[in-house]
Order: sequence, then C-alpha cells, then structure tokens
Amino acid sequence: KQWYQRRVRACNPVYDGTQYHFMPWSRTKPTVILHSEWEDVEYRVGALNTLIWMRDFMGDKMEQYSTLEKAFAKEYELDDKFDANLEELLNVLSGTYIEEPGENGTELDKKLYEKRMFMINNMIDELTAMMEDGKYYFMCRADKRKKVQGVYEKLGDLCVEPQLDIPDVFIWMLTGTKRVAYVRIPVNDLMYSKSKFKRGRHCEQLAPSSSRYREKTP
Repeated sequence: KQWYQRRVRACNPVYDGTQYHFMPWSRTKPTVILHSEWEDVEYRVGALNTLIWMRDFMGDKMEQYSTLEKAFAKEYELDDKFDANLEELLNVLSGTYIEEPGENGTELDKKLYEKRMFMINNMIDELTAMMEDGKYYFMCRADKRKKVQGVYEKLGDLCVEPQLDIPDVFIWMLTGTKRVAYVRIPVNDLMYSKSKFKRGRHCEQLAPSSSRYREKTP
C-alpha cells in the first residue's frame, strides 16, 4: 500500500561549491501527503495552539509599540497606543477559550488545564490591578512595559505540551542519496482546525525556513 503521495519534481539544490542555498522549484509549490494514524489528541493540540496564538498576539502588539517608539511618536500617541494594546490584551486573555481535556484526558491533562487557567486568571488580575491603580497614569512607560513583559514571559511558559506524542515533521535536503541538511517543524504548527485559535500557525501558510546541516557522527 502506498503510504505517501508527492508532487515534487526531482532536482538538486543550488550549490556554489561551499554552501547549499535553495531548491530551484520556482513558482511550483512542493506538496507531500503522508497517510498515518495516531491517537486523537486534538484537545491537547487545540489548547497548545490557542496559547501560542495568544502569546504571538501579545508579541505582535509589543513589537508594534516598539516600532512606534522608534519612529519618535509623540508622548500622547505612545500612551494611547499602550492603553489600547493593554485593553486588547485583557480582552484576549479573558475572552479566548482554552479547550478542556476530553473524555480520554489523563490526570496530567486535567492538572495542566487547571494550572493554565490559574495562571491566566492571575495575569488578568495583575494587569487589571495595574490599570485600576490610581498611580497608573503616573507610571513611566518603562515600568509599564516591564510589567507587560513579565506577563508575556509567563504566557510563553504555558506554551508547552508534555504529552504530545505525534512526532515532529522533518524535511530533508538530499544531494544524490546523501542527507545534508534538514528543517524540523513542530507537528502542532501544522495541525488543521476550523478555529483560527486552534490551527497551527504554519498550517496552510507559505513560510520561509532555514535548514540546519546534519551533524556528523563519528
């Protein structure tokens, strides 16, 4: 039984005698379909991808604010932007649904869900208390950013799934029959879901990636 299908023409990578640069596929999009069966862990992947989406959303807002600062925006524009971003962040933290463990969920799934919700509620309380504090509008922007950065790092710490047993995807670059470099993609980044929050961030997306040389073993 054929377990894979591909629509990629065989060719060699562009090589200048020192480095491999890219595959000369031009506008042709390489496609490989793999048929495999794994345990249904959609609720784990969905929860993990939702947390990653929340973290990336927050990171994008912080990056936008940094860009505004570098553009020498006016003081009131920076303050308004920070307040607007903080409101959006609170709405995302409080309004984004984190999927609960399914019927087949383990005890670790349940404990992890409880920890995630506890931490997210703490983040909401922390940011809300800062905004409602009478000293908020007298705080310097550096202190505000430090507080938000701390929440961002806590959110990043939650983007871990210890029970995701589906292997990551490896894309190998071959020259002849020799494997020379590879790209490793976390499998949750490729998982499809109708929900944009649960969908992998690279699913149905064209994204550049840098290959790593295969380590030589003695």
